[in-house]
Amino acid sequence: MADGPTPALRFDAQVDVEGKAPRDPNEAMAVWWRHFNFQTSIYGRGINIRTPSHPGAFDIVPLVDWLAKKTKEAKKAKEDRKRRELLRAEEDEPSGQ
Repeated sequence: MADGPTPALRFDAQVDVEGKAPRDPNEAMAVWWRHFNFQTSIYGRGINIRTPSHPGAFDIVPLVDWLAKKTKEAKKAKEDRKRRELLRAEEDEPSGQ
């Protein structure tokens, strides 16, 4: 038996790795998402490939999209009118205080 603690093993080695440096993260993610084909997706925007489930069924998705668009436009128009009214009111006030 040896006197004292046994010396720890040491591994001195050098490894040469040849390869490309890591890509820019944005470029790497672009490559990742490119393998999905969203142009023919049935979800979200894209080519509508849904078929009605029953003969004579009506697809209401375009109607819902239209209503959502009209609601958003009406809300924006209302906000614009209020903004214009506030600007007119500020212009009409006397500037001397």
